[in-house]
Amino acid sequence: MAWDARLETAFHPKTIAIVGVSSDAKRGAPWAPGGTSFITSQEQLGFSGRLYPVNPKAPEVLESGIP
Repeated sequence: MAWDARLETAFHPKTIAIVGVSSDAKRGAPWAPGGTSFITSQEQLGFSGRLYPVNPKAPEVLESGIP
């Protein structure tokens, strides 16, 4: 089966939004609750895109986001 170029963005995203990150989440903890374990694993795997932690009930999540 040939590779479908339309799947490129699904398998190689430039930006990822993580919905439901806890408002008191702490960065860097590998198995922390609140969505930070996913963020930490993406950083460790070398994801070079932008990560957006999202919590609609919090004014700020993980200080000012993640570059």
